[in-house]
Amino acid sequence: IDEATVESALGQMRLMQDQMTSLVYQALEDGTPIAVALTNTLNGVTSNHAARLAAARDRLPTTIVWLLMVSAVFSSVLVGRDQGASDKADLAGTMCFIVLVSFAVYVTMDLNQPERGWITVSQEPIERLLSSMAR
Repeated sequence: IDEATVESALGQMRLMQDQMTSLVYQALEDGTPIAVALTNTLNGVTSNHAARLAAARDRLPTTIVWLLMVSAVFSSVLVGRDQGASDKADLAGTMCFIVLVSFAVYVTMDLNQPERGWITVSQEPIERLLSSMAR
């Protein structure tokens, strides 16, 4: 999704939240019996929106990604150095270590990008909600 589409959708969301807020405020002013339930629902919608937005925008800082990569390379170099210095090489153990470190780095990087890769975050709940609102 391009940034212009996201900003347009966020603008629409702000307008809808403003409308909901004014309706809830009017219900509170009028003393409507369901005003408390409406207020709680509006708070839930606002909190969920903020949480989804934070989850979509928050990423690992570049320094953390570099630290992860340097640590993986450095630990692999140390294992290789240890294997080179010993009389008996343990190829299976070395390969398992390198595969595990590579897998840990891959999973961390994949989780950092929830919209692509092997581990993706399903958008089905929000799509189902939007389709029910469109009726």
